Parts: sequence; C-alpha cells; structure tokens
Amino acid sequence: MRSLARVLLAIAVTVVGCGDDESSGGGGSGGDSGGGGSKLSAGTGGEGAGGSGGSGGSAASAGKGGSGATGGQGGSGSGGSDATADAGGDSGQTSATDEDAGSQDAATQACTADAALRCESGKLIRCNASGNGEVSANCEHGCSGTRLECNACLPSGDFCVSADRTATCNADGTLPALGADTPCTHGCNAERGVCNACAPSAGYCVDADNVATCNADGTTPASGSPCAFGCNGARGECNQCTPSAAYCVDADTVATCNADGTFPSTDVACVYGCNGTRSECNGCVPSTTQCQGSNRVVCNADGTVASSTACPYGCVSGSCSVPMIDAGSF
Repeated sequence: MRSLARVLLAIAVTVVGCGDDESSGGGGSGGDSGGGGSKLSAGTGGEGAGGSGGSGGSAASAGKGGSGATGGQGGSGSGGSDATADAGGDSGQTSATDEDAGSQDAATQACTADAALRCESGKLIRCNASGNGEVSANCEHGCSGTRLECNACLPSGDFCVSADRTATCNADGTLPALGADTPCTHGCNAERGVCNACAPSAGYCVDADNVATCNADGTTPASGSPCAFGCNGARGECNQCTPSAAYCVDADTVATCNADGTFPSTDVACVYGCNGTRSECNGCVPSTTQCQGSNRVVCNADGTVASSTACPYGCVSGSCSVPMIDAGSF
C-alpha cells in the first residue's frame, strides 16, 4: 500500500509540475517570459510589466507576445512556425509602410500632366509632363486667366499681319477673323503695328506745291518745303522746271522743260539773250535800234521788237542807208 501511495503521489506531482500536450505554458512573473507551450498551441506570455512574449510555439502556430501589463497578446512572440507569421509588432510596421507608400503616390500625382493651372505675373503655369510639379512660360502679350493660355496678340492692340497688312487684336487677346485686316500702301510698321503714313525716309508731296521727307518710322514730319515749280507726286520731289514750259537756262540759252518736270537734254542758244520773265529768247537787243539784215529794228526794253523797217538801200549801224547821188549826172 505504501508503495502504491508513493507511486500515485509521484504521478500527481508530475501532473501538477508539467503541462500536458494540449495546455500552454504558465506565465512568468515580473520581466520573465512565459513557459514553453505544447506542440499544438502557442505559449502564452506571463503577466508583469515588461513581460516578453511566450517562448517556443509549435510548428503549427506562432507564439503570442505578452504585453507590458498583461500576459498574452501585444509582445513579439518568439519562435513561430513556417506556416503562420508571428502576431504583434509586425502588423503595426506593415501598416506604417503602407501609409508611407500611399503618401508618396499622392505626392507623385500632384497635378494632371501638361495641364494649364493658372496665370501668374504674365506667365502661364502648367503641370509638368510627369504630373509631379509645375513649369512656367513667359507670355509675350500677357496671359488669359479665363482661357488659361498665353494671348495670341496684345488685347485690342494693332499688329502687322504681314509686311503690308495690319489688323487689330480682339479684346480677349485672340486673333481677329480671317480677312479682318487692312492693306498698307506704304508698308506696315512692325514696332507700332500700324500702316506707315508715308514710305520711310522717302520724299513725298504734301500737296501740289510742297514736298517733305518721311520720317524713318513711317510717320509724317512736322512740316514740308515749298516747290518753285510744283511737286511731282510720282517722284515725290519738286519739279526742276515748269512741266512742258520754256525757261532760260542762262542769260544766252533757252530750253523747254520735260513734261514730268525734269530738265531737257538739249537747249537753244539765244542771239540777243534770254528773257527770264518771258522764258524765251529776246527778239532784239533790249532798248536799242539796230540793223537786222536790211531792216532797221527798234527794240523794247524787254527785248521785244518795237518796230522793224525795211531799208531799200540797206541798213548800217541802226539806220537805213540813203542812195549815193552822182554829181556828174547834172
């Protein structure tokens, strides 16, 4: 009997000291870890502040970490199986990683690639080609906040469509309709965007009797200069002489002006001089009585002939000759 009692006592002690195959290990106290679990279940962490996870899970499941205040869940369990991941701290780390990745994706998708965003200080701001930043472009004629694009021309301003045509920009900075331009007789000034008033640096007739030289920028000068013989519109200069009229080249020469107001290529010598008032050769020597052949000519002061008398016996020194009388004939 005593032997049997000792055997039963030993078995009871063994049962109390060791967990069976289906129970988990006991919790450690204070900072100690829990005891080893069975093959089928994970070890449960013991109580106590700063307790570590249960040790040694089975091949089927991972050990559960003990928390600072209570045993069991919260700590990092040691020794998990190949099939199941350790519970606890790893899940928190995975969540943080996912959040960072989401923030990075949002940063890289800041705007729609190449989209116009706004106008700022005369510049057009666009999203870049990657969609993760902004680029700017200078607008020569300003930026339209309504259309979110650079103006094609200066709103309501004039501009040259070509070297000899001008147009006016629409008020919203868009180009006018085709055909809404104006031809320029003297060319279009690109700086001012309008037709030149005259051909730059060229002469032109202000009116029939005045000439002027156009300014270099195609604007008219403040005043012109008078033309003695009129202004030739085709040439844009004063006539050299009265078109198609005779004139004295000098005191002894006369000529007839060309129809375009230019000098002729030939002239005529005047025997008695050229009268500037009449622009023709004198008919005689002014204010004299002279012989012109067998004629006695009395000349006016303006060189015109006052009278001309035929002399039957000839003219000598402005007087008609008288016949010679033979005394022997009486």
